[in-house]
Amino acid sequence: MPYLDAYDIISIVGIPIYVILLACAIILCLKHGFYKSAGWPFLALLALWRIVSFSIRLALVNDPTNTSLWAAWLILNSVGLGPLLLLLLSLLLRVFESINRQGFVVLKPLYQRLIQILVLVAVICGIVGGTNSSYNIVDGAIVAEYTTLTRVGVGLMIAAIALLCGEAFIAVRSQGYIAQGEHRILLGVVASIPFVIARLVYSCLTVFGGVTPNVWLYLFLGILTELIVMSMLEVLGFMLALHSADNDDAEREYDRLRDQARSENDKAHQASQRSQEAFRANDHEGSQKYSRESKQHYAKRDDYNRQACEYIFRENNAPGKVDSDAVDLHGLYVEEAERILEQRIRADQARGQEHLHAIVGKGNHSTGHVQRIKPKVEELCQELGLKFRTEENAGRIYINLQGGEPLQPGQQHGGQSHGGQQQHGGQYHGGQQQHGGQYHGGQQQQQQQQHGGQQGQQQNEVEELVGKLLPKVLKKLEKACCTVM
Repeated sequence: MPYLDAYDIISIVGIPIYVILLACAIILCLKHGFYKSAGWPFLALLALWRIVSFSIRLALVNDPTNTSLWAAWLILNSVGLGPLLLLLLSLLLRVFESINRQGFVVLKPLYQRLIQILVLVAVICGIVGGTNSSYNIVDGAIVAEYTTLTRVGVGLMIAAIALLCGEAFIAVRSQGYIAQGEHRILLGVVASIPFVIARLVYSCLTVFGGVTPNVWLYLFLGILTELIVMSMLEVLGFMLALHSADNDDAEREYDRLRDQARSENDKAHQASQRSQEAFRANDHEGSQKYSRESKQHYAKRDDYNRQACEYIFRENNAPGKVDSDAVDLHGLYVEEAERILEQRIRADQARGQEHLHAIVGKGNHSTGHVQRIKPKVEELCQELGLKFRTEENAGRIYINLQGGEPLQPGQQHGGQSHGGQQQHGGQYHGGQQQHGGQYHGGQQQQQQQQHGGQQGQQQNEVEELVGKLLPKVLKKLEKACCTVM
């Protein structure tokens, strides 16, 4: 029977452990998604690398002079830090997305991507440099002479971990803006950092220090550090709620509905123009036909806008994304936000709730970076006789539902800021948001030109005037009645 040293025993014990971790990582990928921004595929990759590394070490039992096997074992050991960093960066990206949705943009996703690229370059340097390094077997042990490229790879890892620590510090400073249920991600990342640094020390000792690691350094700094971090993050992964791929699915559906609304709006304008042309040509029948088509397209437009409004509001205010005393108005047209907020205020007042946090955004995604929803929210509060103030996070407004002065930050309930998705950009026209392209209007019916005789044209003008004034009059009456009651 071949002699098994301590490294071989570690490999025998490690293979079943990492098989279990690999299975759990695959389950997490199935739960959260295989897209790279989720980070969980990196966990599966690291587990697979470790299994292969242990297998190569056991293969050396029967072929201890095979330098190729020794080189492969050392290379796999050296690059294990890469997947861990990529996973931690992906988790921090999710934390910063949560913070950014509040309008409190502290770190843009682009910076995260750049650090991830830095880590990938470091891994590539480690693999290529390790392949080109010189290996000699001395007294049954491998001695490596690492190339400059290998040292560059470790140096990039040092820089990446330093940036990771900086990001974690920024996230801790901004934790008050992290959405409900996402704080455990930051806790998991912060708890992992000491072990990641210890793992980095192991790489620095072997590459820069020229230290030939003994079995204890290999076990405690090379293996157990990775094992502890992987175990913690897998437990974290099973505790976390589902997170879509950068909210792409929700944004695509939202964009589809708004695009459909814009398309129907364009068709309505075209039909209205044809109606005018037919009227000028004394084709009253054709004018009436196109007028009916215009009305149908306007109705479809309003329906698509209604669907988009309900969809994005439901997504942004899903359980776990906002507190019970907050409402996220991102992605809504201004008049939609006003209507929904008024309904929410009246419902909360009926339940006896004391305050409400209205998440209105900072206008980072609108043309000119101008806040469009915030002025309308302030106007609504003034009309309802409610005291309000802008919170420390300029993208939120604190509303006192009891009519008194707003509480100071230290007196607020909760103190955390939670949000939904980022506000969709675009310009605003007629008090509403333009979501790409030149599209005017939201829930309010736009001007429709109808013909079919001089009498039909005059009737259309009356309808237009009534359509503009009547909703406003009814709304004012409703507010006045509610105030009297």
